[in-house]
Amino acid sequence: MISQQLNDQITRIGANDDAGLLLRQYWQPAALCDDIAFGLPFAVNLLSEQLALVKDRSGFKLVTRIVDESYSPREIPKAEDIEIDVDGLWRCNWLQALEVGIDPAHASFLHRFLQDEDPTEGYGKQFRDTAANTNIPMTKILREYPRPEILVDETEYGLKITALRHMKNGLTHVRVTNQIFPQAICIPMSREMTITQWHVPIDNENCYWYSIFTSFDKPVNKRLMREQRLEEHTVPDYAPIKNAENNYNYDPHEQEFETYTGMGLDINIHDQWAVEGMGPIQDRTQEHLGRSDVAIIRYRRILRQAIADLLSHKSAHLPMKDDATSAIKGPLSNDAITKTSNWEKASQAADLERRNSCPWDAEI
Repeated sequence: MISQQLNDQITRIGANDDAGLLLRQYWQPAALCDDIAFGLPFAVNLLSEQLALVKDRSGFKLVTRIVDESYSPREIPKAEDIEIDVDGLWRCNWLQALEVGIDPAHASFLHRFLQDEDPTEGYGKQFRDTAANTNIPMTKILREYPRPEILVDETEYGLKITALRHMKNGLTHVRVTNQIFPQAICIPMSREMTITQWHVPIDNENCYWYSIFTSFDKPVNKRLMREQRLEEHTVPDYAPIKNAENNYNYDPHEQEFETYTGMGLDINIHDQWAVEGMGPIQDRTQEHLGRSDVAIIRYRRILRQAIADLLSHKSAHLPMKDDATSAIKGPLSNDAITKTSNWEKASQAADLERRNSCPWDAEI
């Protein structure tokens, strides 16, 4: 547990709040260009501020009105090679939305499927693939090996999180995810694809999360991915159709025979229920972190140190700033099954195999 003062410091994102000052040092997605009509102001709420966006002739986002001067002027990054989508509005603070994604153990419980779907029907759906070089559904791996050994390494970009599910016959399933500072998580969606989730505060009690899809095999099927998201959300606010007001469409029959939550097959709804159920801002003064929360603990330490560095005018020390990480071309986010005695090298080899067969330049 932590003090109320510390909980406030790491969650509140107003222009004069410590975490708010920190997040304003980084670019934040504010809207999708496809949702903005050319030449017409598009109102958004971001970091507790009201902004107006206008699409220029090149198709990019430009901030045209800011209610104060809390943003530092910088060159707008080029985004033409990024496939990005809005994955929904969550009625909770950004930090608890982020923290559920850096807990590898929760997938074996919150996302437990009692029946395994056909993996060939799972394009764009997380945990529907087969485990690497096997015909074992990922849902079965997560269900049968629910207590992973979790290793966390601090990196130049944030955290590398490795979950080891030790299996029978001297084999281990290795799943590597990454926390990219300050608010992103890069997760293996399948052998073909990774998903980078970027949790963006609207205000202290609401956030959007954006998804960036990277395919190592063939181009992302943008139409299908978009259709899948719109099946679960309304537009233009991207509010989930399943929410607290309708009890997330909870079905006790489904809970008995199909899924742990009884809230459908979209795992994002499971996460939404979990993080919104903590309240608008999680009361961390009452929490009791355990062994499986090691990544959450390490992330909070990095966050607190970054805030301290910023307040001490040591901006050059912040993670993912300026030229310090310019050589990063994408951290390893991967699944592999290998001999337990050689899991680390085998995991790296599986990632390199995927990169080397990629039709675009995916080298590290």
